[in-house]
Amino acid sequence: MNFVAMDFETANHQPYSACSLALVMVKNSQIVDEFYTLIQPETPFFWRNV
Repeated sequence: MNFVAMDFETANHQPYSACSLALVMVKNSQIVDEFYTLIQPETPFFWRNV
């Protein structure tokens, strides 16, 4: 099975407040590549998200 899994996190309830992104590539049911980055959101973090 081949696919890419994505995790997208936001700093608050706003969909444009991205604060992290992770990608994992799977080929033949094995993880073959990973990517993770933090993003400085343009809006403040909601206290429950920290």
